[in-house]
Amino acid sequence: MEMEVPGVAVIGTGRRALGGYIKVLVEEFAERMRVVAVSDRVPERLEEARESLGPEVKLFSDHQELLGFADVDAVIVCTPDFAHEQISLDCLRADKHVICEKPLALTFGGCERIVQEAQSRGKLLQVGLVLRYSQFHQRLKEVVERGTIGRTHLISVLDYYAGGRTYFRRWNRFRKNTGGLLIHKGCHAFDIINWLANSFPKRVAAFGSLAVFKPGTKPSYAQHCSTCPEKYRCIDSVYVTYDRDILKRQEGYTDFDLCLYNSEKDTQDSDVVIIEYENGVKACYTECLFSTRTGRFYSIVGEKGEIEADSESNRIKVHSVDSKETMVYQIPDISGHGGGDRMLLEDFLTCLQRGGKPLADGEAGSWATAVGEAAEKAIAERRIVDMEELR
Repeated sequence: MEMEVPGVAVIGTGRRALGGYIKVLVEEFAERMRVVAVSDRVPERLEEARESLGPEVKLFSDHQELLGFADVDAVIVCTPDFAHEQISLDCLRADKHVICEKPLALTFGGCERIVQEAQSRGKLLQVGLVLRYSQFHQRLKEVVERGTIGRTHLISVLDYYAGGRTYFRRWNRFRKNTGGLLIHKGCHAFDIINWLANSFPKRVAAFGSLAVFKPGTKPSYAQHCSTCPEKYRCIDSVYVTYDRDILKRQEGYTDFDLCLYNSEKDTQDSDVVIIEYENGVKACYTECLFSTRTGRFYSIVGEKGEIEADSESNRIKVHSVDSKETMVYQIPDISGHGGGDRMLLEDFLTCLQRGGKPLADGEAGSWATAVGEAAEKAIAERRIVDMEELR
């Protein structure tokens, strides 16, 4: 017997919550999942959420009060990363099903605590590893499993993110908030690599640095764009990159125009990670947060061929040793993480109603964080990290 239309609450109403989960819930799931409550500590964000959801939604400034609202069956956690673990645990202990935005927690141990709590209470736990649900990555996984290139041996991913520049004026620039950008940003790619390798990571080596956004490299720049003599010439100035409407919405936020270069920070802007898997697959991941473009570029090499995949063009090429032919798959360009936003929620609803576990479950979330944590540790300690150390 299927459950009645579930009542969903959202904790944290920032960009990801409003532009991703809430937008899709309102536009595509209004008759199947009801958003009944939201919470946030910032009053302006609560009001923005009310505008999207309507006057009937309940507003809370404290997530614990929200969890006491009887109409809430499931919760979507969209707070900054450092709060994910405790809030997810609070939700599960209040007998709510949970979607937690990535990363599930800042450490593998934290992730495992959440997974164990969900299992002990019989609650559904899904992680916002939305790339698994995109049409591009679904097709990529399908092509790998089809066996055209034989057994996979090597996986290489170049991850360029122009939007990563803004991390260095936001909360993301401090490791205490994210565990490091190889966890905050890299967990998406590590999850896909884990998925494609179809194995558990065994050892991780990594190299990384703050190569571009280093304080002192732009001595003529001020601490904030608003007081900088280069405010209308610097390509990273908020007065160049943001339109007036965005600037107006940002004015209520502290340091929204902080200099990307002169800001205090303790994380890297570029990294290379090498992963060895239990089944012998070897992977290399490059993360660049000062790129001029955004895209993930894959090379997957097997004993019978090679796959080239490019999320920027949504194209997958398969080169076969046996046939000497190249097959090309052009994936439709769909908004919302390549259609992943919608399919993630579809998967969650299906599991709620019919049972089963989601594609991006707690285990996937745990191991995506684990690779990021090991990589950050490898950089900090200048050594190879055995995954057993994280347990």
